Amino acid sequence: MAPDYTVIGRRIREARVEQNLRQEELADKMNISVAYMSRVETGKGHLNLNRLTQIAEILKVSPRLSINRK
Repeated sequence: MAPDYTVIGRRIREARVEQNLRQEELADKMNISVAYMSRVETGKGHLNLNRLTQIAEILKVSPRLSINRK
């Protein structure tokens, strides 16, 4: 089953906001553009496992938080 990138993006945004990080700060920590980070958070940009793990480490959440459907 294909991942629901909209749900993943929403969960990433929620975790980022909980950490009081601006989109620009997270993008900078990941060495990606703000535009790409915006696409990820809206479900239009797709992440590979390495990027998902990187985001999880920065936001101090489990990578599973982003992909679990429950």
